[in-house]
Amino acid sequence: MDLWNWDEASPQEVPPGNRLSGLDGAELGFYFPELVLPGDALTAEPRWKGPIQLWQFLLELLRDGQRSNCIRWTGNSREFQLCDPREVARLWGERKRKPGMNYEKLSRGLRYYYRRDIVRKSGGRKYTYRFGGRVPGLACLDCAGGGPGGATK
Repeated sequence: MDLWNWDEASPQEVPPGNRLSGLDGAELGFYFPELVLPGDALTAEPRWKGPIQLWQFLLELLRDGQRSNCIRWTGNSREFQLCDPREVARLWGERKRKPGMNYEKLSRGLRYYYRRDIVRKSGGRKYTYRFGGRVPGLACLDCAGGGPGGATK
């Protein structure tokens, strides 16, 4: 059997279960609901394709109540503040596997979003930004009550 031409192998040479059938586990009879991860269920949260972007990561941190020591909503519509910008940059670097990440590099990444109306710098306050009108997940946050209006100052 030629391993480089797996698709050309005769049915006798291919071990059972190794052909891709286009069926998922439930259709094949080996679906285990107890192994479903919490994020696998259908939710109102948006699903993004591809690698996570910085604005998505910030939104994720804002949703996580345990991260309020490093990032939080200010209470003004769509406005958030990086309380500990070093920690936010460290977490972003950890997620992207870039150990040299710092706030200067993170803020450069945020500036790319200015023109696209995804994130803007809020005037007059250090480390304070505002999500623009082109952020798909914010309408859902407003409905859930855990979004921009429900912050503590």
